[in-house]
Amino acid sequence: MSRQGREFQVYEDGRRCVVGVIPVLPNHPAALDPSTAGSSGSGSGSDAGAASAAAATSTPPRIVLVSSRKDHDRWVLPKGGWDLGAADGTETRTESAAREAWEEAGLRGSLADAPVWEFDEPMTSTTGIRTPEKTRTPCRYTFFAMAVDERLATWPEAGERARQAFSVDEALDRLARHHNPVMRDALQAWVAAHPALMTPSSSSDSA
Repeated sequence: MSRQGREFQVYEDGRRCVVGVIPVLPNHPAALDPSTAGSSGSGSGSDAGAASAAAATSTPPRIVLVSSRKDHDRWVLPKGGWDLGAADGTETRTESAAREAWEEAGLRGSLADAPVWEFDEPMTSTTGIRTPEKTRTPCRYTFFAMAVDERLATWPEAGERARQAFSVDEALDRLARHHNPVMRDALQAWVAAHPALMTPSSSSDSA
């Protein structure tokens, strides 16, 4: 069972810190490092870029999304609050993002050291941001790329969420369709950083 509540949530500059992952299939290093996704020139960097591009040609990337717990027709990237309450109380952003990928989607893999995208919601008022459901605190979003190497058959929220792999274009469409501009922009940032991996779309499948 995943942890609930916000007792140990991290806040910065008045914003709730939210971390998430962009889970990429198949697993290869170029999914994490833009410097190897389109390298040119001589030496090992060029070889790495060529190998990554060749791998992408035969295996176009797919993005793993999960359904919302409240609306199973709404697809999202795994994310959640940065929570220092895990382990010994010193969970890093990266560790928190990896935990969210496991809790929400049953995914294990390697995460990039640096975030692929960050965004601060504006501080529109002292009362926070109004949504159709409630008034909430503005968030500071940080998303990391994840090269997925394990998809577990069971995970904490397996009974509450579906999990599916989509082509990049399909994933962008699902996120835009269900009004997730923050997640859509995070995925678009990853796409922009990895042009060598972009190949004709593959079909979606269950993950």
